[in-house]
Amino acid sequence: MIEEYLYLDKLKIINGIYVLEGDNTVSYPNESRELLNEIEDNSFWFNHRNKVIISVVERRLPKGSVFFDVGGGNGYVASALQRAGYEAVLFEPAIIGAEFAKKRNIEYIFCAFFDRHIIKKNSIPALGLFDVIEHIENDSGFLSEVYELMAEDGMIFITVPAYNKLWSKSDDRAGHFRRYNLEELKEKLEATGFTINYATYFFSVLLLAVYFFRVIPYKINKRNGKKKSEEKTKKQARKTHQNFFLSELLLKSEFNRIKQNKSLKFGGSVLIVAEKNEKKRKLQ
Repeated sequence: MIEEYLYLDKLKIINGIYVLEGDNTVSYPNESRELLNEIEDNSFWFNHRNKVIISVVERRLPKGSVFFDVGGGNGYVASALQRAGYEAVLFEPAIIGAEFAKKRNIEYIFCAFFDRHIIKKNSIPALGLFDVIEHIENDSGFLSEVYELMAEDGMIFITVPAYNKLWSKSDDRAGHFRRYNLEELKEKLEATGFTINYATYFFSVLLLAVYFFRVIPYKINKRNGKKKSEEKTKKQARKTHQNFFLSELLLKSEFNRIKQNKSLKFGGSVLIVAEKNEKKRKLQ
């Protein structure tokens, strides 16, 4: 199955992980991966994002479909897709992320960048970039390459953090180059050749909390030249991601709207589903 999409002769299998040797430096620190591995399973934020992702995938792809989770980190989303009945293939360039993902029993894990050196052109049927492209400096160039690797009518599912006005210490620490508004990301995808299938904001109920508890302290500390200690930052992240019942209750209405294919006008994250349509692109 996997040979349909990849040049496997360019990869080695090490401890059950397909590895492309070389420089796999990414704009995401290893200590953040370790922290995420610690908090993901009990985080209301990651749990809600997974529920949203699975709901939009299930609405558009039949069970059993092959789905490439690109830049999938520790495999939290790929594992959920696998449990939902999809053939999940994880691409994660950092070996520490790939090793964490292996513990989640994901069958196909590739420690490599997702590019034409190992991916066959016009082959990928479905692909997810979940909080990935904000880590890529040349996001438009990357999306163009992804477009060329996808099959005709292939579907791409994307989440990104919303609004540059919400920039905080979390963005600095995660190695983000930018945050997005919905229209900006739609324009980038359409300029590449994709047709937008669905677009919405989500995490709408968290906007005020993010602004008051992240953005304002970040601006004050930056103005005063203060820096939080690494341990204090980690402690705050653990506390923020605890599985609070109230947060899940508030997000339930949002999830139901998205499940019904309705869009929200604001939120802390953006979700877009798009399709590759080469025939339409040639007519433009």
